[in-house]
Amino acid sequence: MLNYSVAELRMITDKETYEVFLSTSLKKSHSTFFDKFTTCLNENNIKWRFIGNTADIWCRDYMPIQIEVDEFVQYHYYPDYLTQRESYKKYITKPEKACKSIYLSPCKKTNLVIDGGNVVKGDDFVIMTEKVYHENPNYNPTEIHTKLENLFQCKVIMLPWDKCDKYGHADGIVRPIDSTNVLLTNYTDYDKDFADEVKRRLSKHMHVEMLHYDVKKPDKRNWAYINFLQVGETIILPAINIEEDDQALKQIQGYYPSCDIHQLNCEEIIKQGGALNCITWNVHPSDEIKGFTEEDRKRFDELINRFESEEEATKAGLFSGFTESEVDFMGDINLRILGEKYPDFSWYYMID
Repeated sequence: MLNYSVAELRMITDKETYEVFLSTSLKKSHSTFFDKFTTCLNENNIKWRFIGNTADIWCRDYMPIQIEVDEFVQYHYYPDYLTQRESYKKYITKPEKACKSIYLSPCKKTNLVIDGGNVVKGDDFVIMTEKVYHENPNYNPTEIHTKLENLFQCKVIMLPWDKCDKYGHADGIVRPIDSTNVLLTNYTDYDKDFADEVKRRLSKHMHVEMLHYDVKKPDKRNWAYINFLQVGETIILPAINIEEDDQALKQIQGYYPSCDIHQLNCEEIIKQGGALNCITWNVHPSDEIKGFTEEDRKRFDELINRFESEEEATKAGLFSGFTESEVDFMGDINLRILGEKYPDFSWYYMID
């Protein structure tokens, strides 16, 4: 039996967000794209901040789900595609450390294994794929579905998992247009039977529109248009430098007429397996989140490089080189880097 009530069904959606968080890893690994992307955010008056203590750029996948202004849900982030080899596990971000860097303590926790990219939020619904069933073998699908609806306090619409996509993320398939309409990616260009099944399931709950590109040879990367970033009434749409770019822009403009839409070349990121929604965590600002700024990052760089080694920093005692507040600040921003250069200080930070 579900425990949510009709009065609790209102969800924070993208159109109600106006602040974006980015992994510090994005600036480090894709600096040219990062500069272009943050310039685009700045030009559209979208406030952005960093998340620290991240192992990769895909912050959508490990950051908590905001369901109300001051209510967040944190799941167990342990994706199968990063656990198949021991060498991949270094890319698994620990959400509690990432959240600590922005002073966020999620209100709810679950032991279910979930990827944030597999959670697409509407006004009173969440859309996911059945990949979540595969990742939680200790429960049967009915148990998982019930747990999810109680967790998110709304109905959960489950789509089939396209086994050709190892990630199984719903945000590469569908996005809400409004409370009664959703937009489906161009599955009909590749697999009509699968597209029909997805549309059949969605149509039980809402009207379905579908993207389509009138080209002789569709580019396999054109799935990425559905993975746009929406912040309030602004949409930043991936561009790929292909024939479909203009068609995608015109269609998105038609489906979201009240939005200001801009295209940004994302070939570099798409090549890595994701797009704009994947590399962002957009929220409705909350008293629970502080985040840190470019100025904070510069301060971190100055502090971490103050000494050549821990021996030099501690030659007159543990806190002769740094104050306790400076150590806390560095740990909040990036505990991994602090631990690599100043191991004793990282231990102090973790037990403090």
